[in-house]
Amino acid sequence: MHGLGNDFVIVNGCHMPKSSDIHSFAKEISDRELGVGCDQFIIYRQDSDKINMTIYNQDGSGAKACGNASRCLTRLLFDHTGAKNIKLDVDGRIVSGKYIDKNTIKVDMGPPSFESSWMPDSTDLCSLAERYMIEPKEMICVDVANPHLVISSKLSKKDMGMIGNDFQKCELFPDGVNVNFARIEDNKINLTVWERGTGFTYACGSGAIATFAAANKLSFFGDEAEIVFKLGSLKMQKQNDSVLMSGPASYVFTGEEIIKDNLLKSGSDAYPSNVFYLYSRLLKRAAKLSNEKADGSLKALPVVDARAADSGFFFERELFHKDLVPTVNLGISVRRVGSAAQIKVIEKVGSMKLKHALFREMGAFAQFKPDLNTSTPLIRHD
Repeated sequence: MHGLGNDFVIVNGCHMPKSSDIHSFAKEISDRELGVGCDQFIIYRQDSDKINMTIYNQDGSGAKACGNASRCLTRLLFDHTGAKNIKLDVDGRIVSGKYIDKNTIKVDMGPPSFESSWMPDSTDLCSLAERYMIEPKEMICVDVANPHLVISSKLSKKDMGMIGNDFQKCELFPDGVNVNFARIEDNKINLTVWERGTGFTYACGSGAIATFAAANKLSFFGDEAEIVFKLGSLKMQKQNDSVLMSGPASYVFTGEEIIKDNLLKSGSDAYPSNVFYLYSRLLKRAAKLSNEKADGSLKALPVVDARAADSGFFFERELFHKDLVPTVNLGISVRRVGSAAQIKVIEKVGSMKLKHALFREMGAFAQFKPDLNTSTPLIRHD
């Protein structure tokens, strides 16, 4: 899912492996070249009257808040359950989500703070600003569960990238910092965000909240504002001490990943039962059944790589071109299920392998047709 291009892979925690390195798993999934690709990887779990939400950045590190992911999860839960009011627990911080329509999902991220233990003192922050030729008064720290630095100086995209990257390694921000580059035009805030652990993103919900809170504190805006990103905008509203944010949440794709622990343990020489279970599930999902189309047809062939050295099917292109099915070379293909484990029906058709092998052998001899006796064709077509 995505909120204005800020995209996420969102997974129900009950489908996650019980024993795995979640940080490494999140990093692999988030990889845009070798994985699914996303700005952040989200896991959610039902917990009595609330939903526990865990956020991972592209580099596998954890995050304590994400406004756009909260809005996307609110829509996902509405679509699954019909509940319009959602309570999310993000690392102990309660975020309230409300579904109005697919283009208006509102979240209350709680009150932002301008005082937190991670924030550098004003002297050090002024020195950092001067080092990068930024007016000190145009740089302010905001905490919205995640650390944010808002810069309102006019900078080129190249300079933004340099500053965003450098500040992740700055001694003043030992855990990194989200850097927000804000520009006020036509009573709107145009925002570009470098997210720690990710880099530039199309949008950032917590960055929008931090930037609006800073603009409100400096009296640039009142209790409402519009934050503009590359693909759209978010509406911001101050209500008491909290900041409410609303905007669209969209699907990119939905799917089901069947994750089984230890499908085949290292060194194992047998197919475990859950491999067959997994394959049957995938095979069932691959079939397109339709009474109008003579019960449909198989549109895909799922493949489970069990890495069993003594089992495997070998297919032949030549058999396919001759319309001989199945196109399996039974001579060199092997199976793991022994006769003791076979059901009665399979035992009855067990001789098919022998007949198929005989058919192939006769086919080879048929190349020498002038030299064959009269009984050979009978054997071949038996």
